[in-house]
Amino acid sequence: MKPAVWCILLAFILLTSCTSVDLDAPIPTYDTGVDTESWVVIPAGEFQSGQHNEAVTIDYDYEIMVTDVTVSQYVSYLNDALTYRKLQVDGDAIVGYYPGDENGEWK
Repeated sequence: MKPAVWCILLAFILLTSCTSVDLDAPIPTYDTGVDTESWVVIPAGEFQSGQHNEAVTIDYDYEIMVTDVTVSQYVSYLNDALTYRKLQVDGDAIVGYYPGDENGEWK
């Protein structure tokens, strides 16, 4: 076939495959399997932290949600945080602010 026929055929296929986008469509929801009601209390005290197991003491109890997170999920979260929250990487640490906290401070 001649090149002009291929170009017309390709243009026809591309134009017929384009459809309009519904901007008012509802956002899809997904079941993550995370139980948002499942929390555990972490007691105050000393624990080993970091690569060199340095002793760190926390003076207060706190709660954390119980959920399994894979390394892949955590890496994906960090990449999203760098992209969408405009955080900076300084050496091995991520520095910046979380816009949801009052005064933009880390807690």
